[in-house]
This record gives sequence, C-alpha cells and structure tokens, in this order.
Amino acid sequence: MMNHDMIKYYFGCIMISIEYLHSNNIVYRDIKPENSVVDCKGKVFLIDMGTAKELTPDKFFKTFTIIGTPHYMAPEIF
Repeated sequence: MMNHDMIKYYFGCIMISIEYLHSNNIVYRDIKPENSVVDCKGKVFLIDMGTAKELTPDKFFKTFTIIGTPHYMAPEIF
C-alpha cells in the first residue's frame, strides 16, 4: 500500500512531464494509469506518445480533433 508521500511524488513526476511537454507546445491527450511506468529507481515516465500533438500558431494552437480514452476523458469533451 502506498503512503501519501509516494502518491505526491508520483503525481509530481507526471505533472513535471506534462509541464515539459506543454512548454514545448505539445499536448499529451491520453493521460491514464496505463500510460505511465515506474523505473527501477522509482521515477515515473509517461509512455505512448502516439496521441500527442504539437500545437502550432498557424493552426491557432488547436488540435481540431478529439482523441483519448473515453473512460478518462473529461465530460465536457464529449
């Protein structure tokens, strides 16, 4: 069973990964437990960048598509 410190650490690793992607104008679009892995040192990484998309100014920083796993998508996306 995980304690609160481990949960905060794992969540923080995922948030740093997302922050890095966003700082490079990349939207991940499929955040779910199955798309994160923990290495032997305890660091968490996002995997499966197949649905990620780079946002560009010529497309007004929009994706124009809805992609993700339905059970993990926000209700307002539907």
